[in-house]
Amino acid sequence: MDITTVTVPIPEGCNIILGQTHFIKTAEDLYEIIAGAVPGAKFGIAFTEASGPCLVRTEGNDDELIRSCASTLQSIGAGHVFCILLRNVFPVNVLNQVKNCPRSAMSSAPRRMPWRWSWLRAPRARASSAS
Repeated sequence: MDITTVTVPIPEGCNIILGQTHFIKTAEDLYEIIAGAVPGAKFGIAFTEASGPCLVRTEGNDDELIRSCASTLQSIGAGHVFCILLRNVFPVNVLNQVKNCPRSAMSSAPRRMPWRWSWLRAPRARASSAS
């Protein structure tokens, strides 16, 4: 078994929310939640699939944050994970709606400091944790 840790950088002036989900439409649902909750918010969303070609689906209204979300999830390398980067909005303004989004399970609280994401890889499984 291997233990791997990745530092997740956060762009200047942004907050990040990481969570888990298993449904590809969640990225669209999260977009609607954030766009409807805080007019003028800048954000990016990415979601990683866990089967087939393991695509990274993206949404948002800020190209830099969308790219950064996708890059973050590619560095984590786990499926069924979503990343939200927020600018010009406090996470508290959207956190309850994100937690109540059908099919999503929050695994990590929002923050502004760099994050370390660790996972244990066994021959047939992977477990992850954020710190």
